[in-house]
This record gives sequence, C-alpha cells and structure tokens, in this order.
Amino acid sequence: MEKYLELRRRYPRFFYRGYEIEEQERELKVTYRFEIEGLSVFAPTWRFPKEEGDGGCRKKDPLLQDMVFSLGMVELVSYWKLACPPKVVVEAQALSPEQIAWWKDLYYNGLGEFFYVNHITQAGPEDFMEIEPAEVRKGTGCGALLHGLAETERGYEAAPDGGHQKGVIVPVGGGKDSAVTLELMRQAGETLYAYIINPRGATIRTAQVAGLDEAHVINVKRTLDANMLELNRQGYLNGHTPFSALVAFSSLIAARLYGLPYVALSNESSANESTVRGSAVNHQYSKKL
Repeated sequence: MEKYLELRRRYPRFFYRGYEIEEQERELKVTYRFEIEGLSVFAPTWRFPKEEGDGGCRKKDPLLQDMVFSLGMVELVSYWKLACPPKVVVEAQALSPEQIAWWKDLYYNGLGEFFYVNHITQAGPEDFMEIEPAEVRKGTGCGALLHGLAETERGYEAAPDGGHQKGVIVPVGGGKDSAVTLELMRQAGETLYAYIINPRGATIRTAQVAGLDEAHVINVKRTLDANMLELNRQGYLNGHTPFSALVAFSSLIAARLYGLPYVALSNESSANESTVRGSAVNHQYSKKL
C-alpha cells in the first residue's frame, strides 16, 4: 500500500501518446506509444496476419483504426499498473464522457485482483484514476465496438474488398471454453476460424482437434515492451490485468481484417463469481464485457 501511494506521488501522469500501423503484404503491425512521465516510455507491438491474397490497404479503414485505438486502451493498463499514476492523458483519440466512464469501470474492476494481491485498499472507483482526453467527443459510449450500433450509424463502410460475409472467429486459449465453442459451432455447420494470441502447445492442439487447417487459424503475436519487464524485475507494481478484454478487442481486429461478421465465445458461470470470498474481486471480470 505504501509503495502504491509513493509511486503515484512520484509519477503522477501516464500518457497514451498514440499508435502506428505498418502494413505489409502478409501482416498488419501495430506499435503503441505509452509513457509514464519521468519513468519510462513503452512501445508494445501486435502483429496481425492478413489473409492469403488480401491486397487491400487496411490501415486506411476508419473502423479498423477505431478498433486499434480501443485495443490500445486495454493494452495501456498493463503499463499503467507499474506505478498507477493518478492521471491518464489520452492523446491518441477523442473520448466522450460515457466512454471515459466505461473504461474506468473496466480498469477498476478488471484490476480487482491486482489491487487485492498488492494490498491496495485506498483505490476507489472514482479516485484511482482520472482519464483526460486530448479532445472530448460528443455522443454515446464505445459506439459500434461495444453497444451493437450499426456501422452506418457511425459512418463506417463495409470491410474493404467485401470480405467473406460468412464465418465465425473463435478465440482459443487452450481451455475447455474455447473447445466447447468450437464444437458447438462445428455442429451448427458454421465456417470456423480459430483466433490465437502467441500460439503454444495447448492452443495449437485445440485448433487441430477441431479439424481446422492452417488457412482457418489466425495466429497473432503480441510482444510486451522490454522496459516494462525490466521494471517488473526491479520491483515496480505487478499483477493480473483484464486479459479477456485484450482477447475481445484484438479478435475484433482479426474479424475486420478477414471480413468475418461474428466472434463467438463461451464463458463458464463462474466468470460472474468473486474469486475472493466476501469481496467483489473477480479474476475473470473482463469476460463479462
């Protein structure tokens, strides 16, 4: 608790500076720019494969850019938690008051286990963080990405080159939830694509058992910034972050790139239960998005 208060005093501001999209023939690379003022800068990356034969210029797609920005809003909390600066300055894009409230709710509840493990008891839902956007946007919450608004309501166009218009992306983490989803969708006759972040044995095997060939497995690479890992080794604050939110927002980017209309997941009922008796701490809070 004392470390939390001291770090917030020493490092009062966190910046989401922006992001860069580099497009090559076979992949889309996203580099984020974060900074804890006075401590370190961070440049984590994501690499999304493009479908074979995709010749479109995806980085100019306005909806894709909004999706990339939103993924950055989730990614930033992994770096913010090092010192928990009381102010987060978002320079990358405008935010509405409703969006700010939504993101604060995700951060606060998604970091419940982090606060608990680090014995942080003075972090309240309102005062643990102030989000200051470079520009205040008028309108509703997170728009088409979160609240089911039609693309035309936000001025978005269909995916470049039309896309598949049919098929379901299933995020695969190697556990029973994704295996159940794949089997249910297979039995329903859906065209399936497994979505895997940083493939490993269990995730690769799950896709294989589902009968998916290489063309129907979307392998994405997420790389953490080395400065963050070094600060973790030095003893700065560390702990659980809302990883399921990363899966959700990044899978939307993959769906957009492949022109697929649906992302399907299964959650066990325990995702709505506290993991610490007598508290609201929930290890899986972001599964409820």
